[in-house]
Amino acid sequence: MAFSSVKEQPEARLVGREAAATYLDMTTRSLDRLVRKGLLRPIRLDGLRRVMFDRADLDALIDAGKAGASGEMADGQA
Repeated sequence: MAFSSVKEQPEARLVGREAAATYLDMTTRSLDRLVRKGLLRPIRLDGLRRVMFDRADLDALIDAGKAGASGEMADGQA
């Protein structure tokens, strides 16, 4: 049985601004717009200046968009 010397790293729960924008396939400017509208909540951990986003919040935003899109289609509106 062969063992790998490379340890698997868990996916980070928190991601930075640029990574969050990439995850959502948008620009950081568009991401900032979602924050200003209150659709996405940034996280600032004590002692850190860096703004982070919870991957679960990004997934919830995507899911909400899918639910809204399917609701529009069910009503016959595109």
